[in-house]
Amino acid sequence: PDIFFQSNMASERFYRACPRHIEETMQEVERVTGRRYNLFDYFGHPDAQFVVVVMGSAGNTTQQFVRGAIDADNAKFGVIKVRCYRPWSVQHFLASLPATVQRIAVLDRTREEGALG
Repeated sequence: PDIFFQSNMASERFYRACPRHIEETMQEVERVTGRRYNLFDYFGHPDAQFVVVVMGSAGNTTQQFVRGAIDADNAKFGVIKVRCYRPWSVQHFLASLPATVQRIAVLDRTREEGALG
């Protein structure tokens, strides 16, 4: 019998419940520290047409760029910082996007052996 697959399917409901538990924990962190985190944190123009999706420390750098572009030219840019990658919550991701978004860029930082740059 395929025990691995059966056990994997049996645990699926717990996996799907993770975003709710993570959100609850983030709310507890906010109560203790005053810092608010979401599964996906949006920063940028309220009517952004262009949004960058990024994880990790690149989020702060991208946020600084977006802030500068908005301040200088009222650019319709935004950034979404991914706080919870797995399991990915499509519902929370879509809720974090402004309705005006036309294009999304997803950035990933990687280091591969033998790659240039």
